[in-house]
Amino acid sequence: MPYEFSTVGRIIVGAGSSADAPAALAELGRRPALVVSPRAAAGAAAGLVAAVRERWPAAPLTAVSGEPTLATIAALVAPLRDAGVDCLVAIGGGSVLDSAKAAAALLTNAGDLLEYLEVVGAGRALAQPALPLLAVPTTAGTGSEATRNAVIAAPGTKASIRHSSLVPRIAVVDAGLMLGLDAATTAAGGMDAITQLIEGYVARRASPITDGLALRGLQGAVVALRRAMLAPAELAARAVLAEAALLSGMVLANAGLGAVHALAGPLGGQIGVPHGVACAALLAPVTRMTLAALRRTDGTAALARYAAVARACGATGDDAAAVAQLETLLASLTSELGIARLGHYGLEEHHLQPIAAAALRTSNAKNHPVALDEAQLCAALAAAR
Repeated sequence: MPYEFSTVGRIIVGAGSSADAPAALAELGRRPALVVSPRAAAGAAAGLVAAVRERWPAAPLTAVSGEPTLATIAALVAPLRDAGVDCLVAIGGGSVLDSAKAAAALLTNAGDLLEYLEVVGAGRALAQPALPLLAVPTTAGTGSEATRNAVIAAPGTKASIRHSSLVPRIAVVDAGLMLGLDAATTAAGGMDAITQLIEGYVARRASPITDGLALRGLQGAVVALRRAMLAPAELAARAVLAEAALLSGMVLANAGLGAVHALAGPLGGQIGVPHGVACAALLAPVTRMTLAALRRTDGTAALARYAAVARACGATGDDAAAVAQLETLLASLTSELGIARLGHYGLEEHHLQPIAAAALRTSNAKNHPVALDEAQLCAALAAAR
């Protein structure tokens, strides 16, 4: 089957690599703006923020808190447009990087963000490429430093603005900026990355390139996540998670995702479940539904791919034995990490059908290795409740 692969133009990885970011930013433009998280501005990345501001004293700096919304992006864009910036540097978690991507798109294109959003908006294509972006993640989860979309909280769901120019021109991945992250952020982010790697590997649009990246990212990710929870300041574990998140973004951008992410969008939009928590809570039950469906439909090839996933996550034995261990392995990991059940966020019985119906309308549901119907998605939601 024909396939394409594209990714970040330049990737700089390693402890201390964020020191290279100011010089790398100079490759992108002369009038940069900074979009940062409050934690990055005051914590581990404070030195990087200071170094960028020392080199460009007039560069606008905006601190972004919480997930991006239509309103927060509009508030971010207006002063940057007035300042005439020609590139952006984003320093923070996935929400900060997505905010910067959406702003980069609107700074070169007319109209409101809703015009460009998929599902809830018009899904209009960008007429002009977005401003170039340098992305510096300070959490390991979404892989937004390597994706071509920005996820925005819209009424009732979460939706993406998507374009090839939204892939950052440069990504700087420094695990040293992630040392000491709190347990909740570590757990949710790690499970998001693991979910993206698994869904990308079994996706209908998977390719030989994304296969290799997904399996490489999964190797050691489960062990590193457990270790990072026990030893938040251990650089080696953070480095494995940072690489897993980066690779998950590369996989997502090219292979797409599946039913877990199809459900996570409306769960976030309708109930307010944090994205990583939604992925973590749903991964085991959706996997159970999927494996059962594949066994009923003789999905031998897809089951073999799940066996490879299981072994990368720590299962042993032949394909049948490895697959048999996978759901228990994922459920045990979620429990061990202390991931809250979805009922904690207010998910009730009457929410199940509308969320499942919304999920079925997404491209992620169509990219799942086997079609799951509304009843199966409702059952997965109920199991995670």
